[in-house]
Amino acid sequence: VRRDLEVCAHTFLKGGVIRPAHRPESDRQPRTGIVLMGLLRMVHRLRSSPEKQAWWLLLLAYIAVRRWGWPTTVRCWQRFYRNRGREDVALRNQQEWIDRIEAAVRSATARHPLPVACKERALCSWGLLRAHGLPAKLVLGIELFPLASHCWCQLGERVVGDLPERCARFTPVTSCG
Repeated sequence: VRRDLEVCAHTFLKGGVIRPAHRPESDRQPRTGIVLMGLLRMVHRLRSSPEKQAWWLLLLAYIAVRRWGWPTTVRCWQRFYRNRGREDVALRNQQEWIDRIEAAVRSATARHPLPVACKERALCSWGLLRAHGLPAKLVLGIELFPLASHCWCQLGERVVGDLPERCARFTPVTSCG
């Protein structure tokens, strides 16, 4: 198994799928956090439609994941949304908001000029739901054969911004709220 993992990691490194960290995470975190937190704040201060916010969040997630990596991006988003969504907020039309956010994410993803994938969709859905006080979770799952991973946003048992049947193929290994 070790040899297979080494070959897999080498293949991923060579193909540019993953890259080694040149600086310790702690060196990058403070500056990264300030930049991402400021940009997230700007997106949510735009009193625009969920569709426009979704478009901007997809863009921000795309750039952040490629610039700072998945772990750093998730940590920054967790910090930003930390105090949101912890309680079930009684929204009169909670189900309508969830449906509208899901439609906004799907629409923005379909029209986005960048090739956004599951990571960006999940972060976008999660951020929009948390911004409205809904306790959504970011879920990471794996499939063992063929080896694959997938990320999605979940609110209770409902998958938001992705196809539930796609997510059902993957075994959840971690989640964060």
